[in-house]
Amino acid sequence: MILTHRQFREQITEISNILLEEGRTNLVLRKHRKDKIIADKEYYKNWYDGCFIDFPLHTIARYDEIFTSDSFILNYKMHFFLAQQVRDSKEKDEILNFVEAYDEESARCDLDDFIDERLMNFIHYFKEAISLLKKGSYFSHIKDTNVIIRNLLSYYQQVKLDEGIQISFFPGVKLPFKISSIMLDILIAILTDKLQMLEQEYVVDKPAIVNLVPEEFKINWLGSQKDFAELLVELETRNFISYPDGESYASKARRLAGIFDFSASQRNSGSNISGNLTTNLKPTYNVDNGRNEYFFEKEKYKRKFDKIPINLTFKKV
Repeated sequence: MILTHRQFREQITEISNILLEEGRTNLVLRKHRKDKIIADKEYYKNWYDGCFIDFPLHTIARYDEIFTSDSFILNYKMHFFLAQQVRDSKEKDEILNFVEAYDEESARCDLDDFIDERLMNFIHYFKEAISLLKKGSYFSHIKDTNVIIRNLLSYYQQVKLDEGIQISFFPGVKLPFKISSIMLDILIAILTDKLQMLEQEYVVDKPAIVNLVPEEFKINWLGSQKDFAELLVELETRNFISYPDGESYASKARRLAGIFDFSASQRNSGSNISGNLTTNLKPTYNVDNGRNEYFFEKEKYKRKFDKIPINLTFKKV
């Protein structure tokens, strides 16, 4: 599915209503004494990236109020002040005065804008967010963006199923569970859209597979990739193997490519093994006879595994 602009704005409006309308959620604003500001551009840039660009990975216990502090707005304003090429020294004093007078109503309005900015950044700064993940400890050395997105989706779906926890979208700020849930739904939709653009097939609740077997321990397949696909289809059809329910052909292919070494049948080292396997494992619809057919069912194809008997000993559970 593609997250439409209308759907996005409807969910943002729902968040605004929770923050700003009558009967709204209680807000706790913590105030800190600010005598001076450390003008460290790199510090505030890293802070902004962590709060507004990077994908959120941490959870907190379910929270039904709003908690924020004047330090958050201070860091936000200082980031944009120091990012300017030409700065007015008086502006720093104005920031201090603004933070000093900061109240709950201002905090609500700012949070409304921050949430909008945070969610829009997932779209407009997606590449930068992925780069930050690759530099972090959780996804270090994982170069495949698709693998990262699948892992993120699997994780976010697990969080969504647990009503006792919620994603922390802003370090140092706690949002009510309802707002966090809406934001998580939007983030899941954005990631799903991105992945569907990168892959032809995807099953959102299947865990990602990353290098199942080290290269040196993979099983060598000494036939052609078409031979391999024919064997796998015949084994499944004749009840010798089974896959998890709902697993896509692309997912099957990725897992098999992570276990078997097909270098003997590769014409060049850069060929896409999982892509080739997906094509060979997936049947195509024959409009003449109205049925799905595999490549090896063509009249001129010389089959190698069509004599495998049906397994009647065990049945799929």
